[in-house]
Amino acid sequence: RVRGVEVFGLPFSNHPATPIFHKGGLLYNLHEAKHAIRKAERAVVVEGYFDVLRLVEVGIEETVAPLGTAFTVDQAKLLRRFTQAVTLLYDSDAAGLRATFRAADVLLHTGLRVAIATLPPGKDPDSLAVEGGGDAVQQVLADSLDVLERKLQLLERKGWLGSISGRRRALDRLLPTLRAVSDKVTRDLYLGRCAEALGVSREALIQEVEAGRWGPSVAAERPRPRGPTSEVPRRRSRSTPERDLMRIMLRAPQWRSRVAEQLGELTGRDPVEWELLTFIAQSDLDLSGGELLEQVAPEARPILAQLLAEPAGELAEDATVVGALRKIESRSLEKRLRQIDRTIVVASEEEKLELAREKEALSREISALNPARWNVIKKGRSGSAR
Repeated sequence: RVRGVEVFGLPFSNHPATPIFHKGGLLYNLHEAKHAIRKAERAVVVEGYFDVLRLVEVGIEETVAPLGTAFTVDQAKLLRRFTQAVTLLYDSDAAGLRATFRAADVLLHTGLRVAIATLPPGKDPDSLAVEGGGDAVQQVLADSLDVLERKLQLLERKGWLGSISGRRRALDRLLPTLRAVSDKVTRDLYLGRCAEALGVSREALIQEVEAGRWGPSVAAERPRPRGPTSEVPRRRSRSTPERDLMRIMLRAPQWRSRVAEQLGELTGRDPVEWELLTFIAQSDLDLSGGELLEQVAPEARPILAQLLAEPAGELAEDATVVGALRKIESRSLEKRLRQIDRTIVVASEEEKLELAREKEALSREISALNPARWNVIKKGRSGSAR
């Protein structure tokens, strides 16, 4: 039952990959929707099979869904064959928003225009179609916003655009989208809109964006090394949370989609290392080491080669993944803590109170995520105070 939820008696979303079946390279219902997509000049992407079936039933025939995985570059390229515009209609809860913006960044990187449709509270596409019919769904789609405008809308509702500290945090949330967009005109428009909304110069924005460009586009913007890639060191490569996650995913690919979901809007310290981590987490293909090396940017190949050459040892997968993700999140919060220390000196009295409250909350979060690191930070602060 290909149109249902089973294939040969197995759940479709968990059906194993084969030489001709890769979940990350296919979209549910595309074979039926492709003509409607061309006619509507857009594709509607939802999360689940039943969402697809229900929307098609009420007349939204240009609807497709990933096969139970995070949205991939291959799926975006597949859509690009039929349209230049995609509307994402995911759940509007916190998990749905994270998935929405991850998928949007993948689509932007592939050169597509992306809009976000927002469901009424407590609704998903299935229930909205059942209760309101095609008219209710069409209204939600008609009210969709460009992905950047939707992010700015959410940040403004949080009150982040009304203070210096909030605007800095807002920029951190906007950077993944600014880095992902590959269309030059759209990128220029996005930079102008963000500069206006945040009250910063285009030059400062461009510096932030270029500090960690998303995906394979980094390779095109940096000088390529001449000659063969660096030799693989025989010793074990240095340990970072990012490399710990990559070690797990290279040995146990079933962790990739779970790690991708957790990365969300976190960022890494090393752009090349973070790019490689993101690539592996979003890859649904069961590639050999040599094939993986061919797919990544030249700057990332020495790191990947080191990891692939390491001897297989015992790794506590759950503990390693949880610990690495906590360290990455803690590091991001620590960066924000340093920004507050610099900003609070020149802030107004009202802003100082707000920053002090944020600082206290960040301290609690870092302490919970990474107690050992928080002890180091506290010692450093007490030493500087003396």
